[in-house]
Amino acid sequence: MDIRQRKFATRGLRDLMQYLLANKGEDELATNVLSGALEVVATDTPKLKSGLLWQQAYKEWERRNYNLEKSRPGSHRWGARWLSDEEFKELTAKQEAVKDQMVLQQQVVRTAAEKFDTLFSKIQSARQMQTTYERYRQSMYTTLRSNVTNSTSVWDLYYAQIESAKLHDAAVEVGKAAEKLAPEARDAWQDLEKERLKLLNIAVQRPKPEWPTRFEPVDPTAPLPVSSRPIASTQSADSAAEPATQPAQ
Repeated sequence: MDIRQRKFATRGLRDLMQYLLANKGEDELATNVLSGALEVVATDTPKLKSGLLWQQAYKEWERRNYNLEKSRPGSHRWGARWLSDEEFKELTAKQEAVKDQMVLQQQVVRTAAEKFDTLFSKIQSARQMQTTYERYRQSMYTTLRSNVTNSTSVWDLYYAQIESAKLHDAAVEVGKAAEKLAPEARDAWQDLEKERLKLLNIAVQRPKPEWPTRFEPVDPTAPLPVSSRPIASTQSADSAAEPATQPAQ
């Protein structure tokens, strides 16, 4: 109920872990429920993924999933489904193909981002220079007015006018440079957004298992499942290769 309602999925995950730690036997349904709880918590509250509860629950799911696969040679777990070797190879091949496309597109995105960042930096630099020139020109006039005395010559005023004109021209030039770069920067930003969208579209094509959040009712009078094989330790599961299917990836 907690998983289905989602709001209290964290409570469900905590209660489920208490049960699972007390009942270490092989239990496919419990493993599926655990994967659903992990997925809901990670999706709705991503910050909890780094917490102790989620990490411990994930380790327990990994151990149980490993044991289930070992109990059925030639089969593979894909979410809550069982796949044959052939089906699993086909899915992993699709995953690798999409991964390769993503690597190439990520490079395109990085190149587009570098182009935009370069243009944006040039515009920012030009704007800052323009502001600096204008402030210096105003500061020069303010200083001159505050220091005007009978000894101030016409040459001082003439020199100030020349310097002011130079600073004004410099400010205008860098302003024009910034304006000239602005359309190019806008185009670069649009290109970057297009490439990012392409990357997202590629990413969604990658096959992913569906993690269940709805389950058939359980008969409380039914006997508990008994494992027909030794249960691997957590250390064994950790030392095995990383499973190809993980919740909330």
